[in-house]
Amino acid sequence: LKQKVVDIPANGTSGPFELGSTGVINSEKVEVVVRDRQSPGVVLSRKTLARFVDYEIEAYTGRLLLRAPLASVDADLNPVSLHIVLEQDDATASFWTAGLQGHMTPAKGVEVGGMAVKSFQDQAEQSLYGVYVSTELGQHAKVTAEVAHSQQMSAGASTSGNAARAELTYKTPQIDARMYAQKADASFENPSSSIAKGQTDIGGKVSYKMGEKTQLAAELIRLQDDVNHNKHLETVAVGTAASAAVAATDDTFTSVRVKATAPLGSQASAFIEAEQAINDKQRRLFAVGAEYRFANRGRVYVKHEFANTLNSEFSLTPNAKAYNTVLGVDTPLFDNTQAFSEYRIKDAIGGQDAQAAIGLRQTWLPTQGLRLNTSFERTHILSTAPGAVDPGASTAATLAAQYTAAPDWKATGRLEWRDTRGQTNWLNTLGLAYKLNQNWSALARSTLSMQHNHGTQAGASAGDLNKYRVQIGAAYRDLDNDVWNGVAKLEQRGEHDTTGGAMLKRSVSIASAHVHYQLNRDWWVSGSGAIKRAVDDSNQLRSRSQGALLTARLNWDLTHRWDAGLRLLASRNGDKGVGSGSGAGLASKQTKLGAGLELGYMLVENTWLSVGYNIWGVKDKDLTSNDYTEAGWYVRLRYKFDETLFDKGDGVKAPTTTPTSQPMQ
Repeated sequence: LKQKVVDIPANGTSGPFELGSTGVINSEKVEVVVRDRQSPGVVLSRKTLARFVDYEIEAYTGRLLLRAPLASVDADLNPVSLHIVLEQDDATASFWTAGLQGHMTPAKGVEVGGMAVKSFQDQAEQSLYGVYVSTELGQHAKVTAEVAHSQQMSAGASTSGNAARAELTYKTPQIDARMYAQKADASFENPSSSIAKGQTDIGGKVSYKMGEKTQLAAELIRLQDDVNHNKHLETVAVGTAASAAVAATDDTFTSVRVKATAPLGSQASAFIEAEQAINDKQRRLFAVGAEYRFANRGRVYVKHEFANTLNSEFSLTPNAKAYNTVLGVDTPLFDNTQAFSEYRIKDAIGGQDAQAAIGLRQTWLPTQGLRLNTSFERTHILSTAPGAVDPGASTAATLAAQYTAAPDWKATGRLEWRDTRGQTNWLNTLGLAYKLNQNWSALARSTLSMQHNHGTQAGASAGDLNKYRVQIGAAYRDLDNDVWNGVAKLEQRGEHDTTGGAMLKRSVSIASAHVHYQLNRDWWVSGSGAIKRAVDDSNQLRSRSQGALLTARLNWDLTHRWDAGLRLLASRNGDKGVGSGSGAGLASKQTKLGAGLELGYMLVENTWLSVGYNIWGVKDKDLTSNDYTEAGWYVRLRYKFDETLFDKGDGVKAPTTTPTSQPMQ
């Protein structure tokens, strides 16, 4: 396995977002990251998402689908993205990876630790080593420092690099301060690092509470590209004056910045901001702005800034004059509704670049048991620099509904649309659960994704990518005796891709059943059976295949904490033939058997950790995607819960019988 790090910009919809079919399910860590729009190296917030709660991943396609649309920017127009770290199974040959991590506390308030990891892959060995120390300085301060070293070999050439980070925090009722510095060599390799390679990042923020309504704050951010030797240094003081140093590309100077904010009544305020370089009178910045806050209804704000060479690192021409105007509204509309709108006019006098963004997010309850979610987002480049390609407008709209008022059935549905100059996307999901009687329930759900590429942008090709998945089934649970339970389902899924001149078309039909039987308190058995039929009509060649999978598991509770299991598997696959049109070639059939042993230990009540080894294994990309059935070692974590997990104070304790062997879903 290899580690893969993916950053995907949010686009106002739930996806789907492509991760690749070689990703290992349950190895992913998904975060929503908001970055500073002026300094992308600064992360303003991180939120970790949970699978089956916030998102789902289709094992057979590697597509991630969020449960709710994600806006491309937040209310302050800071860019939002999905940061995903996962394991990827795309190695051409097997190789070992070994790692070790540890820490200790030699004294009170002091912690030291280290780690080492190395992969032994032919012609591509990689290793990473690191140590850290954390020390408390009294009751209010803490210092943390760490260093890391990486080595990698590729095509017979070896490279190495170092990285280091130091952080000081100090917090009292009046003072909240954080200072940090981090640096990584251009040859340092660690995709999970908080700093990009070849970059130096120094910053800090200090706030002082002067009174009940007055606070003084100052922030310093310094980013340096060590490869291209470009620097950007900026200091901001809020509430009063402060000195600052600002460096544009390839030169350095010192400046002073002053910002004064004055209240205009109880709900409005205005500010004036000025910055002047000490050793260069031509370099200056002046800005004015105002804000009006409604009573619990949001705010309206405006800011105009004139900068003469005192621009951010993202200015079109860092040595020229620039005008920036911001006009926006951020206000709840009604019942969990929030709108955000901001017009950014950069270099407006020269007409170089301007962008307008407007968005609407809403959750409301029109009646008991019915919840509606809507969102709307639009971004538009009003004008572009001479010679630049105009990407045009981007519009996204979503509508979702959930009905839970009926005692015997629940339903959910969602429709999303996104349109850009180069692409139009549609996404539809439906779900239904119906309780037939005490023991039986009917289940159904579907997903449809349609992507149309217009081929109007440079390097883009026209074509369509359509994917669908439909499942219907029935679930049974013996509520009186709790001996039998199971689920049976029919599934149809397919993909049709004509982008890039390709003609890929594949559909799969699957029927499956899963059953669990508790013989007594110490013995239980489970089994499953599935059959499939696949048709592939890609590139005018038709191939048809059939497959079947049988699994059986026998578990024995050795003691209260230990259990052992025996697993048997059998698969059969056959190709009906390959040919042009309706013709068929030679048919082939293959049968494989699998067997494995497993030993489990209950770590705490209702939580088991198991280690297993499949002596022989089977694999089918359509039938075994959610379980480990290949030959070799595996580790499995199981957790048993029921409705009593959420009881408060009734004293009812969940039963401790061994859970089923199905994957955690």
